[in-house]
Order: sequence, then C-alpha cells, then structure tokens
Amino acid sequence: MIAYHHIKKKVPYGIGLKLLEHLVTQRLNNPNMPNLLLLLEHEPVYTAGRRLKGSALAEEAMRIKKTNGLDIFETARGGQTTFHGPGQLVGYPVLDLRTIVARNSSATTGEGKFNHRGTTVRGFVAGIEDSIIRACEGFGVPAVRTSDTGVWASQDRKLAALGVQVSRYITSHGFALNCNVDLSYFDAIVPCGLEDKRATSLTFERRLANKSPEQVTVSEAVPAVCAGIESVFNVQVSPLSVVDQELETQIDASRGASPRAKAGTSAWTKGMFGVIAVVFILVVGFVTVLDFGQDRKSSHQQRLVSSSAVLKDERGEDLDLAQARMLDYLNGELDSPDDDRIFGGSLQDMAKQGHEFNPIATWRFLNTTTPLLLDSHIFNPLDYRELGCRARHMYIHIRLLESKHANELGMSTNVETLESTVAQFQQSLFPWLKPTFESFDAMLQSFRLSPDPVGLVITGGTKHFYLIMGLILSLQREFLLTIPIHVYYAGPKDLKPSMVDAFNKLPNVTAIDLLTLFPNETALWSGWSLKPFAMLAAPFQTVLFLDADSMFFQNPLHALDSDAFKTTGQLFFHDRRIRERHLITGPKLLNSMVHHLSRYSRSIAYTNAEQDWFAETQEMDSGFIAVNKSDTGVLMSLLLTTKLNSNDTRALLYKDTHGDKESFWFASEMLRVPFRFNKGFVGAMGTTAVISPPGYHGVCSSFMLQVDDNGDLFWWNGGGVLNDRDITSGFSNHFAQLDEIALDLDGEDSWWFWFFTGGGCLGKKRKYVRSLSKSEVDLLERFRDIFRFDIKQYESLAENKE
Repeated sequence: MIAYHHIKKKVPYGIGLKLLEHLVTQRLNNPNMPNLLLLLEHEPVYTAGRRLKGSALAEEAMRIKKTNGLDIFETARGGQTTFHGPGQLVGYPVLDLRTIVARNSSATTGEGKFNHRGTTVRGFVAGIEDSIIRACEGFGVPAVRTSDTGVWASQDRKLAALGVQVSRYITSHGFALNCNVDLSYFDAIVPCGLEDKRATSLTFERRLANKSPEQVTVSEAVPAVCAGIESVFNVQVSPLSVVDQELETQIDASRGASPRAKAGTSAWTKGMFGVIAVVFILVVGFVTVLDFGQDRKSSHQQRLVSSSAVLKDERGEDLDLAQARMLDYLNGELDSPDDDRIFGGSLQDMAKQGHEFNPIATWRFLNTTTPLLLDSHIFNPLDYRELGCRARHMYIHIRLLESKHANELGMSTNVETLESTVAQFQQSLFPWLKPTFESFDAMLQSFRLSPDPVGLVITGGTKHFYLIMGLILSLQREFLLTIPIHVYYAGPKDLKPSMVDAFNKLPNVTAIDLLTLFPNETALWSGWSLKPFAMLAAPFQTVLFLDADSMFFQNPLHALDSDAFKTTGQLFFHDRRIRERHLITGPKLLNSMVHHLSRYSRSIAYTNAEQDWFAETQEMDSGFIAVNKSDTGVLMSLLLTTKLNSNDTRALLYKDTHGDKESFWFASEMLRVPFRFNKGFVGAMGTTAVISPPGYHGVCSSFMLQVDDNGDLFWWNGGGVLNDRDITSGFSNHFAQLDEIALDLDGEDSWWFWFFTGGGCLGKKRKYVRSLSKSEVDLLERFRDIFRFDIKQYESLAENKE
C-alpha cells in the first residue's frame, strides 16, 4: 500500500524540502512506516540537481535572478536545472524500493530492472514514467518514454521531469508533471540540460490535439496519477487519512501480539504522529496566510470567478460580453442607425431584447476586474481567450484616454490611472515593444506625425531576392511608383550583404534588418511570423504589405480607394472559397477564443463552418494588406497580431490555421476593431483545365488571383510571372503559362478541384471565364522582360559565398 497526501495550497520550495527531509528521516528510522506519496504545487522556483555545481551553479543562479527575479535551490536529486510552480503537480514518493515491483510497466523487460526483493532505481523510475503516461492518456494526451528520462509528448516536448534520490533503499524527490503551468518560465533555462527540447503541458498538448479547450488542473491530475501508480505497481494507493484509520484498527487487533510486534507498531505510531503534525502545521499555516489575504479583498472581488478569462459579475454576465459592449459603445454604436454597416451589434441586440445599455455600470464592473487581471500577470499565452480579454482591457483604457466618453464615465480626471494601467498591460503582453517604442501612445504619435503618409513593406531573404527585385522594378516602372519601399529581413544569415546592397542602390528602397527592431522577439522568428512585426516597425502612417511573390495589375495605392479601407482603415482580401476538412480547426479556434462575435463576423461563413458543411475553412489571403496605423484601433489590432505570431503564442495558431494569414482579422475581431474583406474571392489565372466538372469551365493555376471592388484584376499571389519561385538563374526558361482567368466575384457557385503542389483548378460558369485581354498580356510581357534583362545582372549574387 502507498498512502498519499495532497496539499492543496501552494508550498514554498524551502518548506516543502524540509517536509520531505523530515518524512525521509522518519521512514529511515521507522521500518514499519507505510510508503508515502506527497503531492503538492510549489510557489515559482528553479531547482538544480547534483550535476550542476560550483561556478556553473552560481552563474545559473545569477542569470535566472536577473531574468525573472526567482531563486534557484541546490538539491540532492539527479539531473540539472528545472522549474517548479503553480499548475505543476509535484510528487515526492517516500518509500522502500524493496517493497514494490512495477509488474505492469512496459519496462519490465531488460537486464538490471528488477530483482527478487523488489524494484531497482531504474525500474522504479521506469514505473513512475509509465504511471504518468497512463495518467496523460486518460486526458487524451498520448505520451511516451524516450532515451531521455521523463515523460514526453514527442521527441522534443517534455511533459514531466523525474529526479530521484535513494538512500538505503528509501526514495526521495520524485516527479513534476506539467498540467496548466505557465510554460514561459522554462524559457529562462535549458530544462534538465537538454538542448533543442522544450517543456510542454497537458493543457497545451490537449489543445494542440484539438481535444478540449479546457485546462487540465493539478486537482484533476492527482487521482489520474494515483490510478496510474496503482495499475503499474499493482498496489493500493489510498489517502493518508484512510491509512491512519486502518492503523488504529490494526493496533486494537494486535493487543495480544508479541512485545516485538507491539514495539514496532509503537515506533511507527510515534513517527506517524510526527509526520502528521508537520503536515498539519504546514497546511494550517498556508491556509491561515492565504485566507488572511483573501479577507483583504473587497466583497465584490470575492464574487468574481477567474478562470481562462471568464470573469462574471453578480448578474452572471461575463467579462468578454461586457468588454464587447463597451467597445461597441466607444465605437459609437448607440449613435448609429441599425443597418448592415454596424460592425459589432451588441448594443443594438440588447435594445431588440428590451434592455438598455448602462455604460457607467459596465465601466464600474470592468474597472473592478482590472486589478485582478493585473495581479495575475502570469498566464498561459496559448489561452487565446484570456489573451483577448487582457488585450481588450488594455484597448478600452487606451480609448478612454482619447475619448469624449471619459467624462460620461467619470474618468476625465484620472488620466494618470488610465496611463498606468495601459503601461502595465503593455509590459505584460508586449514586453519586447521597448526600446523601439517607449509606449503605445509614443508609437501611435510617431505614425501620426510620420513624414511618409504611405509606404510599401516587403519581407524576404536570400531565396526571395529575385522575386522581390522583380516586384519592386515592376512597380516603379509600370506605375511610376515613388513612395518609399522597405524590405525587411532577419539578419545576415537570412539575406546576403551583397543583396542588401543591391536593394539599397534602388531609388526609394531601404533594406532593414528586422532583428535590430524588437530584438527580444524578432530574434525568435519562424516562417511567416516576421510579417506583422515588419508592418509594425515601418515608420509609415499607412502600410501596404506585399508578399515577395506577388504581382500587380494596378497600382497598389488603388487599395486606398476601396470601400473597406475608407470605412475601417484596413483592407483584407478573401482566400479561396473552399472547404478543407482538416482546417475546420481554424473556425473552432476562433469560436473558442471569441465567445461574442461581432455582427460582421457572424455574417462570414467561416465563423459558422462547424454547423455549415459548405462554409469555407480558409478566409484570408495575407499576400497584400493595407492598414492605417494612425488609427488607434487599427494599430492596436496590428500589435495584437504580432502577439499572435510571437514565439510563445503562435504554435496553436499555426497548427489550427495556415500560418499567419488568419491572425490579422482574428486580432481585429478579438478587439472589436471594425474591418472588412474585399468583395470578391480568389480566382485563378493559368491554363484551361483538360476536364472540368459538368456545366463548369476550369482554369488551373498557382494561387491566387484577386480583384478590386469593381471586379477588375488587381493583384496576383502566385510567384509573379515565374513558375518556380526558387529559381536563381535562367529565368527565361521558367515563365509560367498565363492565358486564361476564372473570376470568383461573390464566392457563389465555385468549384475548386484537381489540386496540385502550389495550386489547383477553379471551375466557374462560362460568363466568369475569359482569356487575358491584350493590355493584360502586354503587361505580363513587360514583367517578363524585367527578368530577361534586368534581373539577369544579379544572377551571380546567388552563387557568392558570404
């Protein structure tokens, strides 16, 4: 039998260590004491195993202290540095290895694992690993053992760490299972000394597998781990209180036993009383201190329930809805007619239900929740709902600083309070913003005062050089474009210095190393993640972002004439109107992170894709984006977009959607900032399909052909005039055949089929399919000439070793 005790209050590591040492001493001195398993959560702390000593330990301690102010404890367990904190189940088994055997473990084979008296150290560790694996599987999270100690969700994502010390067959220290722990703490260390590995948690893995948006708590993990130990070690695991009652019964029944037996029982009883006393004192002490802190909160705060950003007032309305209504109010919804131009719609929905919006009461509720959100500054960055909650709170305070409604809400005289709150949320959500921008307001004012009202932004590296060069030359020559163009790249390893020089020699073009801006974040870039950071860094008031492989039939400045940009300060383009079953995860993600969608977003089929089996599962093409950064809401949306693409946040987004592209409108929707998509969907440009669906005419194409509000060709996101985006020479032999186009002006009656790498075929009714006009053909030929004659001079740059 193993007796377990779960201490539900957070235990400072120093106190927990003393308790563990006391239990081990009692177990060594009392051979009849039952095997014990102490389960708890620690306050945030780093611990070092026996392998880290001397100057290496001192350097590690200084670095961690400088990074986040936490201490590091030197311990007697095996291994190197790890983290313990809230949301992590720590288990300290204090038991005699001679009394247990892991009969049902997958590690029961192998020399040296077991002997006739019980389990060896390696066998015990393997058994604990298997116990935790079974617990993980109970939450729908597959887990494995690898060549490295611990429990792993994959070869590089560690769910649980193990570090055991054994003295005279008695174990101490144990395991740490990440349930819903803040994984950012592990960024300060190399967990357990394993390079190229990272910590993960049950909550993170379950969300990655899209099995549940809910968190896995320590309290839920306790019975699962105990059940796993019971199964693997074939032993009963019972609460300590039950064991104590059984002991009392045994003592009563053994009155006639031999003096030796009575003496043994007495020794156990004395030791047990000491253990229970220590546990009692510690637990009561924790409860007293924490309860005292709770008493100091106001009665209203005690009525608030905080979990995954769900805060409710006494009427039962959640914080998400209160924030949405306040933002619709600040957006002027009460002063607008009830029509399709309304973006949010929450206040008009209230009116239709016979309720009147009370901005003062709503602000009081929001103001009450502010200190709670700021006090709990540590949160899981993959909890997108809570991320949205905090970002909306920051945005509301920013809006009040510049809004006429501040007087109505009684905040006109509390400017310093509002500014302080904004600063605290900025530090929590966007700590990397400094020193590039000292504050959100400083950033906003820099764009409003920018000498460049409009500029182009392109991102790319060495492999994109020729596409970018062709794009820039085509824009400057065909449309006589003279506005500034910034090309952003990620350091000299991303773009060769000779290529940087080539860009800088072009008129009005500047190549900029993005790693010099927001260095604490951009240094961790991956794939598409640099796009929003480049858009934010650019000094222009209005940014037109262009993909490296895009091509334009009209001047990009034409975007500023669109209805969407004129009314919202943003222009987003639709993706293909297509449903792909594996990407239903995207609509599910959006609906889990935003529980109260705007009226506009509810009109988009994507948001209803779980119910509508014909709705698209990709919504946005991010190859061309227009944003006016002098608008407060647009800038805040772009800032939140960078957060969604940041190192600690993007994993779930990139798994459930296709890279960065949905993040732009997701961020606007999270913040209730108005936006609009263009009127048309993606069309095709290429060659006629050999066979088309009955009644349709097919055009096969690399993706994607976009139109303007009038249905005229605007831009193309398919590699320009090339059929190979990675080619570095012999361009004349790699021009794409572009003869026919199929337009999708409304997303209706479209059929995408015959997909191939990098493209597919679009079937439309005949009236939407045509050949390229002579002017369009001539334009493409001029673009080809740029590669034939101008780009050719740069071919040698690809071969240079730099």
